Amino acid sequence: MQTFTKRAIDVTINWGKGDYGATPGPDILLTGHRVLAQVVYINGAQQATADLRIYGMTLNEINQCTGTNPNAYAVTGSRIRVSASTAKGSMAQIYDGQILRSFGEFNSQPEPCLLVSAQGAVIASAKPVAARSYSGSVDAATVCADIAKSMNLAFENSGVSVILDNPYFSGTDYTQLVACTDAANINFAVDRGVLAIWPKGGSRKAEVPIPVSPQTGMVGYPDIGSDRIFLRTLMNPDLALGRRMQVQSDLMPACGIFSIISVIHNVESELPGGAWFTEVQAVKEAMQ
Repeated sequence: MQTFTKRAIDVTINWGKGDYGATPGPDILLTGHRVLAQVVYINGAQQATADLRIYGMTLNEINQCTGTNPNAYAVTGSRIRVSASTAKGSMAQIYDGQILRSFGEFNSQPEPCLLVSAQGAVIASAKPVAARSYSGSVDAATVCADIAKSMNLAFENSGVSVILDNPYFSGTDYTQLVACTDAANINFAVDRGVLAIWPKGGSRKAEVPIPVSPQTGMVGYPDIGSDRIFLRTLMNPDLALGRRMQVQSDLMPACGIFSIISVIHNVESELPGGAWFTEVQAVKEAMQ
């Protein structure tokens, strides 16, 4: 059962300067505000998204955090990071991406708010880069590591070793990443500053599966599909794409180790009784 503990969400916005935000600006830290946030991660080529409403900001803060480009969807190089409080009292990052649009909503009386929509790899999907061409055989992990470096991401390889013959990839970094992982038939995720890859039917690096049970905050019973389960738990930033979780429930078919294929964080801070949940869809490892 959800407890009525005070929840906190910190939002950091940075408006980059120059082409595609080549020069970062100063961080704008928004803390102590009422924030309604939904963060969505889905396995595959779809980018991680975040949609936020931030209340209690001054007009000056809203002006600082509002895009001014004539094209509302122009790629500005703006970055947003979202952190949420944990049961241990610390803050944990649940999102790191780039802003698609940001503007003040002043008709939501009695309190205006800042609306923000973001995706995980906006710049990498728009910024032109040179094509990548490799002579002979090359490991797909080597290609992905090169793309991660170009995207300014850390690289995590969880056991991928797939040889590609004379591969050629064109387009943006993100287009090339999707093409490479498709050619190698592997999973990938851009997750909070990391490009992670792992085999189909496998999972990302982790010493032990993440425990999920009523004792750790699972709400109700999992729903069981033909090849997967769906469950809700109190917000848990450790639950991420490709991670393994070990489910314990009185519903025996839902018990076991599963690999996560989608994560949705619905969190609301400074709001008594507000949402503070993580919804997960997962499959048995061999079914990905």
